[in-house]
Amino acid sequence: MSQGCLLLATEHESIDYIGMANLAASLVMKHLNIPTHIHINPKPEHGNVRAFRWDDGSVETVQWHNSDRVDAFDISPFEETLLIDVDYLTFNNSLSGVFGSDNEFLCYDRAWDVTQTGTLNNETYMTRNGLNMLWATVVYFRKTQLAHNIFETMKMIRNSWGYYSKLYGFMGGKYRNDFALTIAHQLMNGYTNNTCTFNHGLATLGTEDTIYDVRDNQLLIRYRHGVEHNALRIQDTNLHCMNKRCLQDEHILQGLWKLAA
Repeated sequence: MSQGCLLLATEHESIDYIGMANLAASLVMKHLNIPTHIHINPKPEHGNVRAFRWDDGSVETVQWHNSDRVDAFDISPFEETLLIDVDYLTFNNSLSGVFGSDNEFLCYDRAWDVTQTGTLNNETYMTRNGLNMLWATVVYFRKTQLAHNIFETMKMIRNSWGYYSKLYGFMGGKYRNDFALTIAHQLMNGYTNNTCTFNHGLATLGTEDTIYDVRDNQLLIRYRHGVEHNALRIQDTNLHCMNKRCLQDEHILQGLWKLAA
């Protein structure tokens, strides 16, 4: 049975998603020893816009091409697929255990902020009534009926985004894969929690914090603490780095590519 990692990328005027995908794929191949497939969307949609607040306090509003994630089941050339965001950095083999397991579908039901400053507090719930949000950052699936149904339901939700935003009570201004996955997962799993989810949290670095150096196999992270800044080091920890701008910094990239070699 074929096993591999799928990454989805688009050409972008200000964020190098394709370069990030190449780095993420190299880290996967090194630590998980599986093939990777980078799918580049030839016709990205327009109209979905997102504002990113970076670590220097600046705000950048850009086109956000994210609607093809629902097609991952159709795109993947593998029977068992690890679908990851291009800003997910793999530094250990902890995810290798999902392959060959009895799981048909897995995603994260919680994320934890490596800085422990509450950066992700607003990302815990999808709605004000406390519906826990799932994360589409890392998804494992097999080519089974359950996984097919989840992705097909995500397509339906994407195509009727206005309706589902009103039904579930969240702002429908921009399409979010996390929300579509949360709803589809609930519908296909009988509104149950703790089903088809990883048994650990998703280590995450927010957009307003940054990797400022890579040294001796360690990521050096600077984060905001009140009006001041603190720093920490992490090593051998898979990381969802939401600060995409630091992943395009020449100095940081040089260090990360050394870790991928």
